[in-house]
Amino acid sequence: MKENEKNEYGTFPITINEAYSDQVGENSLKKKGPYYELYEKVKLLMLFMTWYALNVLYNVDNKIALNVTKLPWFISCIQLYIGWLFIFVYWVTGYKKVPKIFSYDLFLRNMTIQSICHIMVHYGAVISMSSTTVSFTHVIKACEPVFTAILSIILLKQYMKFNKYISLLIIVGGVICASVKEIHFTWLAFICATISNFGSSMRSIYAKKMMTQKSLIGENLNASNIYSLITIFSAVMSLPLVLIFEGKASYNFFLNYENTQTTYTYNEIMLKIFLSGIWYYLNNEVAFMCLEKVNQVTHAVANSIKRVVIIVSSIIIFQTQITLLGAVGSAVAIVGAFLYSIV
Repeated sequence: MKENEKNEYGTFPITINEAYSDQVGENSLKKKGPYYELYEKVKLLMLFMTWYALNVLYNVDNKIALNVTKLPWFISCIQLYIGWLFIFVYWVTGYKKVPKIFSYDLFLRNMTIQSICHIMVHYGAVISMSSTTVSFTHVIKACEPVFTAILSIILLKQYMKFNKYISLLIIVGGVICASVKEIHFTWLAFICATISNFGSSMRSIYAKKMMTQKSLIGENLNASNIYSLITIFSAVMSLPLVLIFEGKASYNFFLNYENTQTTYTYNEIMLKIFLSGIWYYLNNEVAFMCLEKVNQVTHAVANSIKRVVIIVSSIIIFQTQITLLGAVGSAVAIVGAFLYSIV
């Protein structure tokens, strides 16, 4: 696989502008003067800090809501539907152009498969987090490049440099070490986080294929609009599953909330659920803004740092117990992900 063909890492891989060069961007800034260059760099730094902050806010409020409700399917679904509020406002106000579809056959085929993948990504991660710690879920999520590499070989016949495969082994080794003595290890958490990784890798592959047909499918199909459409489709498609798995449990929980043993009031927990949906959607919006300004390697490095921020902050906020082997394994997995992004 050629280096300029790769598109395999990040929140939503198709958003990465592969033709963009950080060096080209820096040269352009220098032509506009030192103050403008400083302004743009500070603005980019603030964007990344906002991205990290939104990730922390989402993971904290999401985990609190999960701990109280024990309803991961319900909360995942609500978070997707909250995204509709932003999408509706963006399209109605003209902040974003409404997509126009030329071929509904191609559109539905692409949206269906990517929405299924998105359901696996989102629901897998939330269900995993509901049965273990935030930190352990994100250690497993660090394995995402491994799935992308394997699926790229199988489905796209694309190969990477040998050094990248070595870094993947480091990631796997770190995850194994972190899992062996993990105090909060559960097979449900491990399997669901793995499903999330698989879905994310599949989504990136099908998204890349969709990009080759974009002009035939319609117009105004930029990365942000495609994500909006996937949010709409995945919310609708997953609703029957939510009703089957947690429909009755959700009804009983809110009907008998006064019997729930928690320090949070009904209004407080509803606010946590609502805010988790806000943070979830804004996290992706800011991620798109970051990705438009940097190349793939820079984003991959930033993504590795993001995972460190989430893991460390969640351990501090929730006072998570972690073994020495677990800490070492987590560090090795993150270092492997970092090396994968730069070699």
